Formats: sequence, structure tokens, C-alpha cells
Amino acid sequence: MQAEKMGNQMKKSIIFFMTIVLCFGMVACGGQQSQRNQGTTAPATTAATEKPTNKNSSIKVDYTDRYLGLHRTLKVDTSVTVPKGESASKQLTWASSDDSIVQVTKSGWLKAQGNPGTAKVEIRADNGDTKTLNITVDDFANPATFSNLEQVKKMNAKAVDILGKYKETICKVATYLEKYKFTEYTLISYYDQKIQVSGKEFDINPIATELKLLTKNADMTVSIYRETMTFGFDVDDISYVIVYSDDNRKSTDPNVIQLAPCWRFVKANRV
Repeated sequence: MQAEKMGNQMKKSIIFFMTIVLCFGMVACGGQQSQRNQGTTAPATTAATEKPTNKNSSIKVDYTDRYLGLHRTLKVDTSVTVPKGESASKQLTWASSDDSIVQVTKSGWLKAQGNPGTAKVEIRADNGDTKTLNITVDDFANPATFSNLEQVKKMNAKAVDILGKYKETICKVATYLEKYKFTEYTLISYYDQKIQVSGKEFDINPIATELKLLTKNADMTVSIYRETMTFGFDVDDISYVIVYSDDNRKSTDPNVIQLAPCWRFVKANRV
């Protein structure tokens, strides 16, 4: 029975992440299609010493407005597009306008500091082409910022009751987890009479009480991959997901409700 329950939790978590990709991946796909129409895309790095042989390379990012919780990290996916027949510059340099708000590494990792505010991160190619990211840092893992609960209530009254009851616990867990870099898919659930973590190992003791409330009492599964956290649960055989992510683009999907900056409530599947 325990193995079956664990398998069901893994299955639900996979469904949750597939839903997030479907809900929020269309904008990025459109940008990638545009890049393919322009020419060949080469991954951007910072380690190469080659000199560019073209003057038409351009830096591409999925979107330029990013939101980061305090002390949170973010890897910016970047590419350089050049016309066919020309070689690409493989070197990019990164710079932050305010290191007290957000710092940036040579490989494009952003690290939010403990000070709320907005900073600009400039990405520069060898040929002088630049792209600027607007990075807003704030205490986004704060339940007081949650709104649109009436919209959630219209979607499912029982779901909004769960959200209202556990939002402070969810935010406390998110605040703790966001200080870690999750480079592998990690699932937190409750089975065999204890909290189980599959994936990245980390110290759960400071939030063990909160995780037990979510995974046992509310029967939630907590999933983390890179900068995205999901808190998934079922109501009346329908799956819902509370999503914490730096992606703050507005969705036109009626099954996606923006709760606050970086927070969404998603109806994950329809039955």
C-alpha cells in the first residue's frame, strides 16, 4: 500500500509539472520559433576566448522582467542568435547595477540579497550587443500579498478554504526552500508515517512541523525544480497546484489565477 501511495504521489507530481509547462511555456515557445526563423542559435557561455566574426549577433532571453524573493537564486537561460553562415560569439559578460540588491556570476546566476528593490542586470556580447534585465527583489513569500481569493472560491470553494488555512505555512516553507539551489527534481511527501524527500538532500528539521502539516494533514505534495516550487493537492478528484516561481507573466488561461507576484493558483487537470 505504501509503495502504491508513493507511486500515485509521483504520478500526480509529474502531472503538476506537465501542467505548469503547458500553462506557461507558450510564450517561450513563440520566442524560440522566432529565433529559428532568424538563423542558428548557439548556447551562450562566458568561458570562450574566440573573437566574434560577425556584427549581427543578438542576445535572446525568454523575458526581461524577473521577480526574486529575498536571498533567492535564478539561472537566466540565454542564447546568441546569428544569421546563417556566420559564426557566433560565445562570450557574454554580466553586470548588476546594484550588488546590494542582486549579484550576478560570470555564468549568469542571479543571487538576490536581503534588500528589497529593483536592479538592472546587463548582458553584453563581444560585438557590443546588450540586453537588460529588470530584476525586482522583495519578500514575495509573504501570505499578506495574496489576493484574488474570491476567484479561487468561484473555481472551488473547498480549494480556497485549503489555501486560506495553509497559505502561511506554504509561504514559510517556500521562504526556507528558496535559499537552496535545486538542480534536480525533488519531491517531498508523507508516507510510511514520516516525511520523505526524493531528490536533493537538505536539512528539513527547521520546517519539519510545517512540512508535516502540508504533507500529512493537507495531503499535499511539495515539488521543487530549479526556481519553481509547487504545492499540489486534490479536491473532489480534481488536482490543484499552488505555484511559486520567478515567472510573473500574466496567463490568459482561465484555470490560472494570479495570487500575488510570483504566486499562481492552477487547476491542474479537468475531469
